[in-house]
Amino acid sequence: MLLLQRSGGPAAARVAFWGARARGAGRAYIGRVSPPINGTNQTVLDERGVIPIVVGAHLRAEVEDRPVAAALRSAVEARLPRDSGLWAVVVCDLWYLNQPNLRSRPSLSVGRPELNAFGAFLADKLPSVLAADDRLIVQLDPEFLDPVASCWGVDPAATAEAVHVFVERWLEAFVREAVRASSG
Repeated sequence: MLLLQRSGGPAAARVAFWGARARGAGRAYIGRVSPPINGTNQTVLDERGVIPIVVGAHLRAEVEDRPVAAALRSAVEARLPRDSGLWAVVVCDLWYLNQPNLRSRPSLSVGRPELNAFGAFLADKLPSVLAADDRLIVQLDPEFLDPVASCWGVDPAATAEAVHVFVERWLEAFVREAVRASSG
């Protein structure tokens, strides 16, 4: 479980800001955040509804891939049914790979394999559904039997383009299968 501090400090402001930005006005984290634990200022986030969007823990990945992953998170959440209980969150690869409960969740990887360990793990496990001019790749199982995908390019612009193509061609099917996989 994830713990979140309830305080007036900068961390709380960041969580509130990113939560409001990702969810849109009037869309709350209903059913995802528990009441305070034993009178403390901590809450528990329910990881069962998480759709991880994984970026590398490298400085270059933080600068180049995290903003693209944040845009992808917004696109995922815009397509999720309001009552699905699911929410997308951008996480780093090292944390993701060390959380067995998250590795079983529908997941997306953003960034080239040399900067993203999850992307490197998926590189030889998922088929490429798009490989354009040796510049960008989108990998996924087209039937989404396992709702996992990886989008990356040779540079930041190519990675952004790979994510854009994924959103245009496959995101609806990914979200549909993520909801199905999470409900049963």
